[in-house]
Amino acid sequence: MNELKQEVGLQASYRFECEIPRQPGDDTVVFAEPAKVEAVLTSTGDSILADVSAKATAGLRCGRCLEAFDLPVKTQFRVEFREGADSQADENEVVRYSGDYIDLSDEVRQNIMVLLPIKPLCDEACKGLCPRCGANLNTRQCACDSSLQDVRWSVLERLGAGRKDQGSES
Repeated sequence: MNELKQEVGLQASYRFECEIPRQPGDDTVVFAEPAKVEAVLTSTGDSILADVSAKATAGLRCGRCLEAFDLPVKTQFRVEFREGADSQADENEVVRYSGDYIDLSDEVRQNIMVLLPIKPLCDEACKGLCPRCGANLNTRQCACDSSLQDVRWSVLERLGAGRKDQGSES
């Protein structure tokens, strides 16, 4: 790192793997293998710019059918590092470091995790589970009567029927 800091415009390229650990209390996202990362560090004189590309495969559970599936994730981002003991980011979101080592692992993890969907789907056309018997409707049809309504909606149906009756009287 010392050589990189000496000369403005000097670059160094790195390839490495970055573990993405499970988040405490969250067993819905699993990374079976580390993320593959490529980074080009460039000295600007007073800071180091890191142009980073990373790819990983997230093991997720579908939000409709609960089946496990893999989702490839790719990201590219730039981070600016400045030497200094202050660990808080400036207004320009500069990351501080000290010594001769820059750790990109937190930025890699954050940039990959932010790309994961809130409600992961194995397929946009996923049919989900039967609300009555729990069968995965992607793999088989169940024998449940689909015309049966959820009793929780019956109150709203009665309200709607009352409005229709009122509308025809006026």
